[in-house]
Parts: sequence; structure tokens; C-alpha cells
Amino acid sequence: WIRSYVGYKLASKNVIFGLFYYLTLLNNYFLLIFLLLKVKFFRTKIITNETKINSNKDNYQYKFVSFQKKSRFHDNARYLKDSFDESIIYNNLKIYFTNFSLFNIFRKSKNQIFINKIIKYCLIYPFMTRHFMKMFQALYVYDYFSKIILKEKCYSLTKEIYSMESRSLSIASLEFAKSAYVIEHNKFEALPYDMYSLNMPIKQKNLNSLLNKKNKVKIKYQKSNYKKNIVIQASDICGSTISSYEFNTYKDIIECLQEIEYKGEVTFKYHPANIKFFVFLKTLICKNFLNNNKDINFKFIHKTKNIEFYALQSNLVISIDYSTSFLNILGNSIPLVYFNRNFDRQIINNSSRVYSYEKFKMVSLRKELKIALTNLL
Repeated sequence: WIRSYVGYKLASKNVIFGLFYYLTLLNNYFLLIFLLLKVKFFRTKIITNETKINSNKDNYQYKFVSFQKKSRFHDNARYLKDSFDESIIYNNLKIYFTNFSLFNIFRKSKNQIFINKIIKYCLIYPFMTRHFMKMFQALYVYDYFSKIILKEKCYSLTKEIYSMESRSLSIASLEFAKSAYVIEHNKFEALPYDMYSLNMPIKQKNLNSLLNKKNKVKIKYQKSNYKKNIVIQASDICGSTISSYEFNTYKDIIECLQEIEYKGEVTFKYHPANIKFFVFLKTLICKNFLNNNKDINFKFIHKTKNIEFYALQSNLVISIDYSTSFLNILGNSIPLVYFNRNFDRQIINNSSRVYSYEKFKMVSLRKELKIALTNLL
């Protein structure tokens, strides 16, 4: 909502931006009308992807429901299996349009009511029109959950509440089941508000308050052949080409490493959401900064394992953007430098838990980065 509103305000102050903005807006309204026709001629159906954890269908202690993309659902299912002993049924919902029929146009359905609500909302807040499908799914999921909760005892479960669908499911769970649960997760602490907030008097509960955690066996990782190994957590910026912020931070980091005569391995770990072509471009730029330095062995990694996996094999992590992985990395006694160049990125609040770790440093200047690297390596 905030990002869309900012885009709307910027477009209203610039003729060229405004032209492209209103053309896009017109296209979104056209797609919204197309959805209206789709709802008229097709029936809507919920498909459930079900996972049984330490359980069979008729014998379980707890049942949880989510609405998220397939990969996140499977990640959460693995977490439940690895972390808890209780028998669990975990369902992921997905909406499909099915059963085309001309007679559907004469049927009175709730879907029509949902579309009417969305159209009215988009006329008041036109910058939200691009999210019409998410709004429809959020209304549909809320209505669906309010019905199934009467038949079976289940709760919403989510790790991150970024989507409208997850929020609506959590709100429905709090209203009708009187509880909703979140998986323990390092929240984005740079924000001035609780990212889990639903603006309701009843709060969501941590899943650990309901289930008993297993005693985890620590995984042993293969250390690098190099005596020293630094992991650089590249920016989460994706889509467009390398930004001036990225260009300057990469340049400063590489020059600082060369100035302190660092010898060892450096692993660039890009966010998986980055577009492959621009990862290739960023890699070429970084290699150009090296000036054929043979003392540093650079590796560039994109869509493989997560940042925590590589951090566990390193002596130090340098991040150029705020990340919720910070606490996991610091919790494993790995030094972490947050190079927030000229404070152009999120400044971490003083109340954040990261400051309880001696091995955490947030620096904004190149000379501060050099000092931090010298002291921590």
C-alpha cells in the first residue's frame, strides 16, 4: 500500500512518469474487468496441498493452514518435521477457477460480492488496482477459513506476513479459532513497527509456545581449504541492473581487502531473487575491481543454498544491506560487518538484539570498514 501510494504521488508530479503510470493503471482496470468476467463464467475452487508430519490423516494433535507459494510451504513443512515431535497436519491452500458454464452468469455468488468490494476500493485508491487479484484471493480465503473452522479445529500458520492472503488467513484464524501462529523467525528489526502486527487486540502466538522443540543435532560443515574465508552478502535488490549503491560498496570492500593485504577466499552470495543476467553483470564488475589480484580467490554464488550455509563456513560475513539472517549468523559466533555505506540503507534501531553481540559492527564510511576488517580478521 505504501509503495503503491508513493508511486502514485511521484507520478502526479512528473509528466513522463504520469503518462506511464496512467497507462499501467488503465491496463490494471482492464485486467480487473477480465477477472469480473472470469468470476461470472467460472466456478472458484480451493485446492489443498496436504502434508502429514508424524501423523496419519485420522490421528493428529494439531492442524495448521497456510496460503503461500509452494517453495515456502515445503520449507515450513521441513521445519515442522525437523523441529517438533507432535503429530501435525499441515495444509496449503490454492485457488483455482474451474467448471466453465454460461449458466454461472445467472447464479448469485459471493465472488461477485468480493469483486464489487474490490472495484469500490480501487475507485477510492486507484494505485491499489495492480493488487486486485491478491485482494480477491484474500477475501476468498477469509470466507473459506471461516467455514472450515466450524467443521475442524485448525489454525493459521505463517513465517512471514507479506501477502494479503496470509494476513487475511491470520485474521480469520484469530477471529474464528481464537488463535493464530507464527514460526520463529528473525524479524526485520530496522522497521519502526512490528511486522507481524494485524491491528487486532488479539496477538498471534509463537509456535514454540504450543509445540515442544526437538533437541537438534548440530550439523558439521566442511571448512574451506583456505585459512580465511569471507562471505559477502550482496544486496537483495533484484530486477534492475546494478545500482550506484551496489557499485560503490563492492568497490570499497574489494579495495579495503587489497589495502589490508587480505589473503584468502571471498564468496559473493547473491539473493536468489536477483535476475541471472544482472548477477552476471555484477560479477564482471567485481572481477574488474580485482586488478588481477592473485592473493584473493573470488567465488560468485547465486541460486544454491542460503546465506547461513555459507556463513557457517566463513571467518567473517560482510553485508551491504539489512537482512533477517543477521541473528542466525551472529548466533553461530560468526563476526558480521554491516557496511551501510553513507547510511543509505536501513539503520538498525538501538534496541535491536544484534547489538548484544560483540562481533557485530555497523559502519558507514570506507575508513571504518577498513578498521573493522583489520580488527576482525
